[in-house]
Amino acid sequence: MPTPAETARAYHAITKHHVRRQARSLGYIDWDTQPDPFRRYAGAALVELELGAARDVTGSVARLLQLGLGLTAWKQYEGNRWALRANPSSGNLHPTEGYVVLPAGRGGLPAGVLHYAPREHALELRCSLDRDAARALGEALPAGGFLVGLTSILWREAWKYGERALRYCALDTGHAIGALDYAAACVGMRTVALNNWTDAQLAQLFGTGRAADLTGLDPWDHEQPELLVAVVPEASDWQAQTLEPDRLLEIIKGGTWHGKPNALSQEHHEWDVIHATAEATQRIETSLPSTSLNSSPPHTLDVARLPALIEQRRSAVSMQPGAELSLAAFGQLLDATLKRPDSAPWRGFDQASRAHLLLFVHRVEGLPRGVYFLERPASKDDSTEALHAELQAAMSGPLDWHRCDELAAHGFAHLRLFRLRSGSCEAIARAVSCQQDIAADGAFSLGMLTRLGSLVDADASAYRRLFWECGLIGQALYIEAEAASQNATGIGCFFDDSVHDLLGLRGDEWQILYHFTIGQATHDDRLQTLPPYAHLKRNGAG
Repeated sequence: MPTPAETARAYHAITKHHVRRQARSLGYIDWDTQPDPFRRYAGAALVELELGAARDVTGSVARLLQLGLGLTAWKQYEGNRWALRANPSSGNLHPTEGYVVLPAGRGGLPAGVLHYAPREHALELRCSLDRDAARALGEALPAGGFLVGLTSILWREAWKYGERALRYCALDTGHAIGALDYAAACVGMRTVALNNWTDAQLAQLFGTGRAADLTGLDPWDHEQPELLVAVVPEASDWQAQTLEPDRLLEIIKGGTWHGKPNALSQEHHEWDVIHATAEATQRIETSLPSTSLNSSPPHTLDVARLPALIEQRRSAVSMQPGAELSLAAFGQLLDATLKRPDSAPWRGFDQASRAHLLLFVHRVEGLPRGVYFLERPASKDDSTEALHAELQAAMSGPLDWHRCDELAAHGFAHLRLFRLRSGSCEAIARAVSCQQDIAADGAFSLGMLTRLGSLVDADASAYRRLFWECGLIGQALYIEAEAASQNATGIGCFFDDSVHDLLGLRGDEWQILYHFTIGQATHDDRLQTLPPYAHLKRNGAG
């Protein structure tokens, strides 16, 4: 029987796209089995939340959920209508579900465990507490704060993408981690990673593993626990270690559970390798918070503009060929990808940096076209020269490794940017991204390269967290692109090993996990854009 690490590595290998063979999926869209994009709990009380700029913005649960996981618009075309959300998702399929654990007296909301329903912008009361339990919960939670948890519904991605779905669910979790921390910054708060919870404990806390609730529900409609973060006031010095899982679960154990999850599809297609890998990569051991830091200068984040940037963000479908990006904006975008534990969107991700950026630069003013590489050291104590030597040794291709100084004049001398190859690389970028023009038509595109083999061997659950980091990098790029009057989108389809061949990488120690592109989006005038919550007709939404 394979070990969890062997299962994860085998899954990664068989879900690679190749030029002559893509990862297994149906190969067509089966509209008859399309999953419901909104989870609801029948029988659970629905608590409506205030919409828009909350009167008391600081610490607002409603505003944080709206900016972190809520709707940002509806799109409509020839009678078809679909919602867009603050947290991006592969194919707009949204496998990510959100839960909150609230103390009594938080904005008039009930104490207990609640599920966020983004279409209604409301909370469903899953676990209610009596007065004594509510008081105990308030004492256990951080002062002035609450908890937010995330789960994934694998079927929502598997329906369209087949076996590669677990990758996309993990990337979406990373996007959501960043979206929540950006939202927290908008309400004067910050997120804190809680790494001392196992997946089994998270399922207990969220109630997603309750047999009584899952009777008759297809396993594909179940939820996979992902993570838990605390949301605390910006100035709080609260530490994650002070929240003890056993104590919190004992409090919740005495609560009353309400509601049953809805079925998302009447029929499902089987992709057994997804469930096997999800089980193999669950977190069964916990860890203390990481002390990894970044010694780079602080990154500029205009919190006043942030809500508007979040609400206007869209995933580009195509790019305008020929549009250029300024060198200063390029530096700002790359700088935003560096992990700074004291700045959004990185505060809810307490893991060392593992991903580096392979860049295809097409049209950046003042920077020669070519293939570049941005090293992202794990911490201020990291030996950058040792990392550089290791990467050079791993890549056997004919690469220049020319250290670039063009960004120094704009305040980005700390960026470890190297030019690997000079000259136009549009054809290469297009080819390795499944021949998609969007990878070549923008100002630049990129791939995220991480160490994988030895990390997964040491802890199979690291597999999902590596994708989380890549999704989080993507979320930083999304928001910074909007701030620079640019557009962005993630690219989930790429030829994994073609990218590795470009760099001369062998084996699976280093793997490419995600592609991304930045540029000026083209707009389809046939699509009608509608307000996100006009259908609710409350709080001025209509």
